[in-house]
Amino acid sequence: VEMLACAKGQDSNEHRFSGGYYTTLLMQSADRWDQRSTQPGTHSTKDAHDYAATLLPPQQTPEYSPSWLDFPFAVKI
Repeated sequence: VEMLACAKGQDSNEHRFSGGYYTTLLMQSADRWDQRSTQPGTHSTKDAHDYAATLLPPQQTPEYSPSWLDFPFAVKI
C-alpha cells in the first residue's frame, strides 16, 4: 500500500520535537489498539491510516491507495 501524509500540492505538518503529525498518529493508533485489544487480532494499515486521517488538521489530507487493500500494521515497541 501507499500511505502519504498529504495530497499533492499540500504540505505535511510536523512538531519540532515529535516529528511528522501523520507518522506520530500512525504510531499512536498502534499504541491505542494495543492498549485496548483484549484478544489476539490485527491492526491494519487501513485502520492506522483512518485513525490518523481523522485527527489531522483539515489542510492536510493524507492519501491511502489502493483503498481496498490493507496489511497488518507491524510496529516493534
